[in-house]
Order: sequence, then structure tokens, then C-alpha cells
Amino acid sequence: MFEFKQLEIKPEGSAVKRFLKSPQTIKAIIFFVIGSTIGFLYYWANGVLDFKHISDIMLDTLAGGFFGLFLANTPCGRGKC
Repeated sequence: MFEFKQLEIKPEGSAVKRFLKSPQTIKAIIFFVIGSTIGFLYYWANGVLDFKHISDIMLDTLAGGFFGLFLANTPCGRGKC
């Protein structure tokens, strides 16, 4: 009386692999690296590149990286504007 179709369930892999291979994650990583590079170049252009002030270098580099990450995750960065 009732006919049922067999469901084909494909293994999707681990959640970590899917997350790391998603286009949004790859784009966010690329933007973070570009922003970090720009932050380091900003520090280098504004002062002598002495490694006495590592905290200043890290602060500018991380600020640039997070700015790049912000740009990658804005609605326009995700193609939804």
C-alpha cells in the first residue's frame, strides 16, 4: 500500500574539515593575513623598526588583522548587500 524510497545518506566528514574548507572561512583567513600585513607595514612606516617595543608591533599587527576580519564578515563582504 505504501511505498518508501531508500534515503541515501552520504558521510559529510568532520565539522572541523567542513568549517576550514568553507569559502567564508578561507576568505576570512586571507583578509586577516592581509590586514595583519598592512598593520605591520603601518608600524614600520611610522617608526624605526626596533624590536624593543614588541607590544606595539603586536598591537598594530593584530588591529590590522581584526580590521581585515571585520571587512571579510560584513554583509557586503559576504555578498548580501
